Amino acid sequence: MVAEAFIADFEEPMTFEEGIGCKQIRHWKCAMDVEMSSLIENETWTLEELPKNSKAIPYKWVYNIKRNPPDSIDKYKAKFCC
Repeated sequence: MVAEAFIADFEEPMTFEEGIGCKQIRHWKCAMDVEMSSLIENETWTLEELPKNSKAIPYKWVYNIKRNPPDSIDKYKAKFCC
């Protein structure tokens, strides 16, 4: 039972709100910072003023934990998806 609770604490969040509301917030924030820095560095997108009567493209954060055997955490990853 204790082992199950430990593993459950390290599951990937399904939403941004879960990511910033969990115990591993510093790991997820760092992963999101790395992703945003990569997008900016690679000139993948630019931030623009939204024209009147236009809608922004919907986006989502996708979280993943890269694990090493036997189930130790190697890396927290976050992807910004549109």
